[in-house]
Amino acid sequence: MERTVGDEVQILLTHAEPALDLALHLMRRADWAVGVGAGPVETPLGPSARQSSGQAFFHAREAVERARGRGSRCRW
Repeated sequence: MERTVGDEVQILLTHAEPALDLALHLMRRADWAVGVGAGPVETPLGPSARQSSGQAFFHAREAVERARGRGSRCRW
């Protein structure tokens, strides 16, 4: 897990259940914008989430930006 800016943390998980659990936990706290992305990642992974790439990261970025822009705190 890596805190990147302000209310943003990036974490890469390999299974859906812990990703959902984490997203729900963060939503309950109400001080995080939550974006969940699914898809392939480029390997090898970078030394940090910020230095990694792939569709999962792009989808998550789009989702968190939509969550921030629409007043909702979570987008998929």
